[in-house]
Amino acid sequence: MRNGTELTKKSRGRPRAFITAEVLDRVRGVFLEKGFAAASVDELAAAAGLNRPSLYAAFGDKEQLYIETLRFYGQKSVEGLDAVLSGPGTIEQRLSKDYKAAIDL
Repeated sequence: MRNGTELTKKSRGRPRAFITAEVLDRVRGVFLEKGFAAASVDELAAAAGLNRPSLYAAFGDKEQLYIETLRFYGQKSVEGLDAVLSGPGTIEQRLSKDYKAAIDL
């Protein structure tokens, strides 16, 4: 602290020039197609539109990227389920809508 104010630590490097959700969506496709073990970091970086150092800086190693992708899509799934279940209609109609969406996916 200086003069009663807190100094803000500046981050190093340039600000991120990508949208995290879009990157996770693109790498998800690689993981779905190849599986975790067979997906190379080069393939993931190419799908993400990032170079390897930027991918590592943003998400860590391949395992951390995979976990972040799972968390992101898990959260989206829960939000979608909540929206359907809290919507109009009988419970049977709402569950039917949710099951249809899962089958379509």
